Amino acid sequence: MDTRIVRVRSLRGGHYRGGRHFGAAPQDIEARTLSRKQLAALQDDPDLSVEIVQDGEAAATDNPAA
Repeated sequence: MDTRIVRVRSLRGGHYRGGRHFGAAPQDIEARTLSRKQLAALQDDPDLSVEIVQDGEAAATDNPAA
């Protein structure tokens, strides 16, 4: 079963939001571990890139040769 993943990265090299540090490299977070308020805060932050993907897509993106 695929799980929704929130893929977050900083647009300026390093940024804290919600007690988490986000760098230039994407960080995947299971969407079910975030409240709606936390997800909204990530999406509304202009210094972050936030993308919602399915777990299967996340794995394919992490290893394009697979």
